[in-house]
Amino acid sequence: MIMRGPTIKRDSRESQAGLTVSQLLVFNTISRFRDKSDNINDTIHHTHHVRNRECPLPIYAARKIHGATREKSLIDTFYKLGMCISYDRLLSISTDITNSVIDRYDRDGVVCPSKLRDGIFTTAAVDNIDHNPSSTSAHDSFHGTAISLVQHPTTEKPGTDRATDVINPGKSSTSKKIASLPSYYTEVPPLTLPSSDIVVPNTSTRLVSTPDRDATSINSDREEDWLDNTRKVLNDRELTKEDIVSWAAYRASKSSLSSHQPALISLLPMFTENAHSLAMIAHAINVISSAVKHLNPSQIPVVAVDQPLFALAKQIQWKIGGAYDESHLVVMLGGLHIEMAAFKALGKWVLGSGWPEAVANATVASPGVANSFLTASHITRTRRAHQVTAASLHLLMKKAYEEYSKAGEIHGPARPFDEWREEKMKNCPQFLYWATVLDFELVCLQLVRAIREADFSLYLKAIRELLPWMFALDSHNYARWLSVHYRDMCELPLKHPDVYAEFRNGSFVVHKTKRLFSSIALDHAHEQVNAIVKGEGGAVGLTENPAALRRWMVAGPELARMVEEFEEVFSASGSQNHHENKPAIQSTFAKDVVNLVSSFEELGSPFKEVGEDLIALHTFLKERFEDKTKLLTDALKKNNLPTFNVQEKKLVSKDKAKITVLKEDCALFSRLYIACQNREGNLEDFFKFENQPWPPSLSQMGQLRG
Repeated sequence: MIMRGPTIKRDSRESQAGLTVSQLLVFNTISRFRDKSDNINDTIHHTHHVRNRECPLPIYAARKIHGATREKSLIDTFYKLGMCISYDRLLSISTDITNSVIDRYDRDGVVCPSKLRDGIFTTAAVDNIDHNPSSTSAHDSFHGTAISLVQHPTTEKPGTDRATDVINPGKSSTSKKIASLPSYYTEVPPLTLPSSDIVVPNTSTRLVSTPDRDATSINSDREEDWLDNTRKVLNDRELTKEDIVSWAAYRASKSSLSSHQPALISLLPMFTENAHSLAMIAHAINVISSAVKHLNPSQIPVVAVDQPLFALAKQIQWKIGGAYDESHLVVMLGGLHIEMAAFKALGKWVLGSGWPEAVANATVASPGVANSFLTASHITRTRRAHQVTAASLHLLMKKAYEEYSKAGEIHGPARPFDEWREEKMKNCPQFLYWATVLDFELVCLQLVRAIREADFSLYLKAIRELLPWMFALDSHNYARWLSVHYRDMCELPLKHPDVYAEFRNGSFVVHKTKRLFSSIALDHAHEQVNAIVKGEGGAVGLTENPAALRRWMVAGPELARMVEEFEEVFSASGSQNHHENKPAIQSTFAKDVVNLVSSFEELGSPFKEVGEDLIALHTFLKERFEDKTKLLTDALKKNNLPTFNVQEKKLVSKDKAKITVLKEDCALFSRLYIACQNREGNLEDFFKFENQPWPPSLSQMGQLRG
């Protein structure tokens, strides 16, 4: 009545503000007055809070403040205002939770967070977690390993909740001592490989064929529908609130709701060992396998890692075998890292072409940010820049075709667009280059779309189309190991049909929300968890205190679960619309496309010139996996693909080369002569020996003349 006034008769629903006030009243009520103040002039009497009157709100407020700042003084200030529990009480709760969780780990014989459910498909991600990596001796630096478990509940398989009563308020203690984690978890046994040569096991499926797709989805896969929609909207009329031009918003409008519920993600206690070691990767696999077996006994463990860790994991699978081999474990290359490698390769392709300058001139980004797109240092900005570029290049190509068609009305009938495009690509290097840029951008967007829509068939198709670019642009690590990842994924239907079925159902990515077109890769979800760990309220600052770090890592997931459950009570139901589906974002995207088109046209449209063909295919998959005529680790020959960035080699004159050799001989003689004097050597013996393998009269630059 006090808060709502007369409207309470028409609206009897509870308000969150009313619930907040009522909880604070209960929290601050006292049964009897206690005056412990020594100052007779002190008129403020602090309330003695009784634990059985601690409502959820004061605990939630203290936890929220501590999670964001970890400031004791701030929590105690709000405690004195009667708005949350004290800092000491918060530490007492976290200690009780930590010890209770560790006790449960000991009883179960496995480290598995209680928020995870039984009977759900479970995946994992492993990555290094570094803070202040530029320093190896600073007190706040940390180079460890983080493991996260991800569960993929669906409407049909929501899973069974496990007991989450991790703390008994009636048995709460005042001790702040943290128990130790089980030794089977913290101790990392050493591991070495029997040999360094890597031979890929027999491949049970054909790899050179492209995964099947419906004929009706070919144009959609190539993003033709989005490009045509953007062109139509920008050419026909002024942009309205209902119009959609950005790539993500358009794809979201064409997507359907998934049967997946929001994923359950939990971080395991961190390891202080660096992830880049065979021993740590093998131990991480053992930890994950134990947790998955505990939650879903019949499932094959699935682990996602970045490229360096993927190489280590595959060596363990192929060399050690047993519980690590490919029949007992699926190792994936992280989708986020594949996307980053793809955009870096694309940046290498456009380096020196003037693309960053055109983007900066169009005010799509500042010059510094535009140059950062070449290295994909900020993946979200880079992705958007290439979306704008793809739409702009498509508009420019269509404009050039329209001009050709109008000219064709005078000189004869115009050829269809596809035939015209093919002929221009054969005859014009400028046209070929920028048409190739557009195709490369669409391949990258195809990979992102496969992840956002949880489409495993499209994912394989995108990787298959991305692989030749890795070879052509000399990205040797990803050319080698992305090929292995592609092989593993193609073999899933035969080796692990159950995992393949889950992947086809969309469980190879993480559905964090119910929003359309918003799924993310497993390693992406893990990086977000890592960001929380390294945030202001995370593990930073605790790495030198093992007990405090253990408290944060063990009790953190449980406290986070409690916070989430509390927030679900008053938070509004989440929207299913994509976050880009807003008029302001669409207007900005359309403006950037128009400006970039104008910027290209000022420099001269790239689709109005003439030239020859380039680019060839590679036979890596056939040589390494099928015919096995070469080892996986055999050297890859550089293609030295000519791009704008490739500079001509400078020819060194013979005279300059001779001077360089003489200077090297003089420097070598000086060092040896000084060493001979310091060691009391005989100079006559010193001058008896040659200072180079061949006589100067018969050699050039240290080599015999041919």
